[in-house]
Amino acid sequence: MMESLLTKEELLAAVKGTETGSAPCLFNDVQTDSRNVREESPCMFVPLMGEFQNGHKYIPDVLKKGTSVILMNEDEFNSDKEYYTRLAAENPSVCFVRVKNTLHALQDAAEAYVAKKCSDMILVSITGSSGKTTTKEMMVSVARAHFGNEGVAYTYGNLNSETGLPLSVFKIRGDEKIGISEMGMN
Repeated sequence: MMESLLTKEELLAAVKGTETGSAPCLFNDVQTDSRNVREESPCMFVPLMGEFQNGHKYIPDVLKKGTSVILMNEDEFNSDKEYYTRLAAENPSVCFVRVKNTLHALQDAAEAYVAKKCSDMILVSITGSSGKTTTKEMMVSVARAHFGNEGVAYTYGNLNSETGLPLSVFKIRGDEKIGISEMGMN
């Protein structure tokens, strides 16, 4: 059986969430974009709220793709409790977790994952107003020469935002020797 990135207990504690239903919590991928949810991979979908977009409207799409865990804003749930309760009842194998804020929950879950998986890793963080990606890529190159390709975890591309960094963190598998993270100044 595949190991989940976080157990249900670890996830609920990290995000200070409330479960709707009693489904198992098994996921090995985390996505905020419904287009990136893949049927072959148990996924936690984190719908984000933006100025012009509400990611919760994509929950039916990710349910069709077989997502296994969905975080949702408590306010969104309360705005249409009947609809979301019905969705949870119609999808008993999906773990629905209500949180105060899905962005903060994503960040808190990533923090719990780092604490769980990265205790034996050297962790390097790079931030600044410019040159972060170039500096990170140079450090990755040097680290790979020392630890080998499989021994280095790093922020992919320039995913250094408040959502990109947590998504990159979930790509760490825990057997790497060094993790190199790039973080935007915000």
